[in-house]
Amino acid sequence: MLEKCKNPRKKVLVLGRAGIGKSTFCRYVAYRWATGEIWPQYDLVVVIPLRSLTKDHYPCGTTYAPIDL
Repeated sequence: MLEKCKNPRKKVLVLGRAGIGKSTFCRYVAYRWATGEIWPQYDLVVVIPLRSLTKDHYPCGTTYAPIDL
């Protein structure tokens, strides 16, 4: 799915209703990449669990680095 993109920065957005398996799919893709089964041309695959990205965990007005997420 990423091979057709001309932009050197590749991004994938996974959308769907709650409980359909988005998180499971993302973990599966990250696992397959980590084991070398897919996308060897990429140095890094990042999965950001957005469920915990709330004002309670990360108050507004504070700057966060990607590693904080």
